[in-house]
Formats: sequence, C-alpha cells, structure tokens
Amino acid sequence: MQRAGVAKSAPAVGAGVRLMIQQRAVLQIGKRIGEVMETEGLISALEDTIAFLRNSQASDWAHRSVGEIVQELEAEIVKIKISQPMDAKLLGFLFAPTGAIQETSIDNGWGKDFLRISEIVDEFTVDR
Repeated sequence: MQRAGVAKSAPAVGAGVRLMIQQRAVLQIGKRIGEVMETEGLISALEDTIAFLRNSQASDWAHRSVGEIVQELEAEIVKIKISQPMDAKLLGFLFAPTGAIQETSIDNGWGKDFLRISEIVDEFTVDR
C-alpha cells in the first residue's frame, strides 16, 4: 500500500539493461582506443617525415624551406597530442603531389618513403 504524497521508488535496473550499458561503455572505450591508435599512426608518420627532413637539403622546387616545414609539422604534432584540431588543409598542402615535402623528398633520395608516409597522412587530410 502506498501512502498519499510518497512517490513509488523506481524499479531496480534489470540485468539486461546493465549489460546493455556495459556493452555501450566497452564500445565507446574501443572506439576511443581506435582513435588513439590512428592518431598515433599519424604522429609517427609526421615524426618520420621530420627525421627525413632534418637530413635533407632544400629543394629548388619546394615553396618552403626544410626548417619551415619542420616547424609546421612539429606544431601539428603538438595540436594532435593535446587533442586540438589539426590543420588538415595545411598537411594536405604540404603532402600534396609536387608539394614542398614531395619535392624535398625526391631531391634528397627518399621519394619512395614519402609515398608510404603520404598514404598515412592522406587518411587524415583527404575530404576533411
């Protein structure tokens, strides 16, 4: 019997509902881990690019110096690490065919490595 003015307590959450909540939490955690792993792949690709650039001479065909490119890539890595939006257009511009990084890579003998790295970067910059 319920007394006047006293609300009925909510029914206990059933085992099925608890399981659904747990499954959603696992999916959200899994999605976040996947995002972190993808981001780490991009950071690794940018760091590899910086390592190649630091051992490179400027290209007459590049519209930026090696030092400028390195500074821009380092700034993008910092943004990614602190979960700030990266400048996908800038990265797309730098890694574009005949862009500053490709021209520098060709002139310094790491053109094939550039192609491998640019595939990773493209996953984050194309259509963003």
